[in-house]
Amino acid sequence: MKKWMAILLAMLMLLTMVAMPAVAEEDEVFLPDLSFAVSGEGIAGWTGALAADLQTDGASLDGTDYLTFARKVNATTDFIPVQNEPCVFEVFYKASADLGYVIQVYYYDAEKQNLKSGNNNVVDSYPLTQSSVWMKKVITIQKEGAAYFKIWLRNTDAETTVSYASPKLRLQSEGNLLENGDMQGYTEDGEGNITLSGWTVKSTDGGTVAGQRESSGNVYALMTRGTSSYATYMQHAKLSVSPGKTYKLSFRMYGTTKLPNIRVYFYDASNAAAGNNSSNYITLSEISALATPGATAWTEYEAFITAHRGGVEVAYLIINFYCNDETTALDDISLTQTRTNFTFTEAEGNVTVKAHMVAAAPITDESAPVLILCAYEGKKLTDVKMVSGEKADVALTAAGQFSANATVSAPAGTVVKAFAWDGISGLKPLGKATK
Repeated sequence: MKKWMAILLAMLMLLTMVAMPAVAEEDEVFLPDLSFAVSGEGIAGWTGALAADLQTDGASLDGTDYLTFARKVNATTDFIPVQNEPCVFEVFYKASADLGYVIQVYYYDAEKQNLKSGNNNVVDSYPLTQSSVWMKKVITIQKEGAAYFKIWLRNTDAETTVSYASPKLRLQSEGNLLENGDMQGYTEDGEGNITLSGWTVKSTDGGTVAGQRESSGNVYALMTRGTSSYATYMQHAKLSVSPGKTYKLSFRMYGTTKLPNIRVYFYDASNAAAGNNSSNYITLSEISALATPGATAWTEYEAFITAHRGGVEVAYLIINFYCNDETTALDDISLTQTRTNFTFTEAEGNVTVKAHMVAAAPITDESAPVLILCAYEGKKLTDVKMVSGEKADVALTAAGQFSANATVSAPAGTVVKAFAWDGISGLKPLGKATK
């Protein structure tokens, strides 16, 4: 038996005599409901907005009431506490003209005084582009040193009209980070040509990327390739992520059984490339189909990305989808932070764990175990599986990222516990499940 196996087996036997570490409860979250509702002559939770601004005709995308400002106005929330992870603010809008800096986030210190950079208040400001149809704006709220923030929805020009609908505030880990992953934000000209919002599209060899409409009315992205796999692509704007956290990328695709080439570019907190400029990206290779792929039906796929590269804490990502076949249809593209970096699945008396993790340092010994799965009946260890970097089902990179699968026999009543091991930080419990 290799030394790794002997050491770990001894440690795991010891675990049968001690209790598993308790999992810390997450901090309570205090995020207000920002939906628009009349309160007296105003709008609940939005100082500056009036009840007369609220439209009740059901014309928003989800049928809820929405605000229309045909005057200069600043509608602001109350102080909102900063959470232990970034928040995301989502709102739909229509605007009669291009508007500069009409959505703003102001940041405050613990005394609720404006956070300062020199003599200036710290504020993030966002413009809106003219649109006669509902467009979605997604904003990540995060600022070092801030204890509170306020969101402002504005109209800065009495000659223009801007409408806001369906505002939502959530934790970054609780929803899609992509601004228009469902492709329902778009503009359409009189000839039926659809331009998708939130995505940069490019082709250097005759390919195209555009929105297409199904018979149901649903709009999706259709990429048509030119002569090269990397010449036609759609790229999302740079995304703010939490260093070291794992994210799930999912999407639906049809029209081909060939996966698109997906590149993820990494940047640190200063917006510098994490790695040199020619290799600060990875090409996703472990993409799983959640059903048998077909060229004539939508199929859902998923892959995992960890915000870590070569010892650098990654703060930003850019994701590119490249057309890899004559045509590729994409829809419902989602990037969400995973609260756990593993999943348990059960089948025919066995439990399988699929884990996606980052080691404390690059793993250089391919024989080192990276995932350990244990089955217990009471305190008795009944089955154990260890997988290492030399196994075919383990994806291991020099940056220390890895994914692995392990399966143990688990009759009814068995407790299954998963552990990670990287040889640096030692044995780390990932979680448990009772069969």
